[in-house]
Amino acid sequence: MTVSINDRVRAYHAGFFQTSMYIPGDMLKPGFKVACGWRGASGVPELGYAYTYVIRAAETGGLKSANYGTITCPADAGTVFLPFVTRH
Repeated sequence: MTVSINDRVRAYHAGFFQTSMYIPGDMLKPGFKVACGWRGASGVPELGYAYTYVIRAAETGGLKSANYGTITCPADAGTVFLPFVTRH
């Protein structure tokens, strides 16, 4: 399984799993460090940069899966960590 932000791999996990894979959010604390940028950096007046993320998984039989989206930071010249949110 890989986690990519803006086409750059930020996390990689491999192992033996019978039917499912679970990566606890604690393994990726505090998250992924990104710059947020000034107001309007993403084209949205009140927000900073927008980042695309892709979570890809593959199994030895060749089956693959992916989940992806975009997250936009609040406008700020500082740096924040994108949280790693898990769903149950």
